Order: sequence, then structure tokens, then C-alpha cells
Amino acid sequence: MRCFNHHEVDAVCSCKSCLIFLCPECAIKIEYGYVCSESCRENIEAIEQHHQIVLQEHKNIDRANEIVMRAMLARKKNYSHFIGFYILMALVTLASGIDRADYSYSVTFIAIFVILICYCAVRIRSLNVNMDELLDDAKNRKSVGE
Repeated sequence: MRCFNHHEVDAVCSCKSCLIFLCPECAIKIEYGYVCSESCRENIEAIEQHHQIVLQEHKNIDRANEIVMRAMLARKKNYSHFIGFYILMALVTLASGIDRADYSYSVTFIAIFVILICYCAVRIRSLNVNMDELLDDAKNRKSVGE
């Protein structure tokens, strides 16, 4: 490989922006590698600055996802407590209906509690699906950023 500007000299690197081969005399060292001109240096610095902004945005998104995940876990826990509470209330309602020998009252409220239990189970399932999507999104973003 020969230098783009000095055809008789061997190249030691390539410009990070335009990818032409450079000899030690033509190469300009910058923080991110070597460039051939001032315009290439400005171009690379703009690209690196953009990369830093994108990385910061990814970090912010990861933090936001973590906060959302915590909130989802708390809601999931609340729905689990509701299920236990509704089961307890259904049993109390059944016991009071047996005591009074009034089964229509008990059956009505037990049906309501069963509906509430099913609602809580569906909400827990949807929270699990949303958490899985957030985790997959975070994994995909980390694999792209590495």
C-alpha cells in the first residue's frame, strides 16, 4: 500500500473519514485515529460527537426502562395481593351464605369475585408480556451498542 499523496512512500494508516492511505508525513493524528485533512478531522469529530449523544440517549432510555420495570413489578405484586383478597372475600361470602341459607346472594358475589380474579390474572399476564418486551428491547440495544 502506497500513500495517496506520495506514491513512492509506503502507507502506515488510512484516513478515518475518507479511507485513503497515508504516510507518516500526511497523517494527522486526532483523538479517534488518523485523518488526511482538516475537513476530514471536522467530519470525524462531528460523527464522534453524534455517537456520544446517541450513547447518552441509550443510557437514558435504559434508565427509563428500569424505572418502568420497577413500576410494573409493583403493579404485578398489587394484582397478586388483590387475587388473594378476592379469594378470601369469596370464601367469606360463601360462608355467610351457608350460614344464612341464602345461596343466591353468595353465588352473585362469588361470581363478581371470580370476574375480579380473572381481571387481575389478565392484568398480571399483560404486565409479564410488557416486561418481556422491555427486556428484549434492552438486550437488542445493548448488542447494537457494543
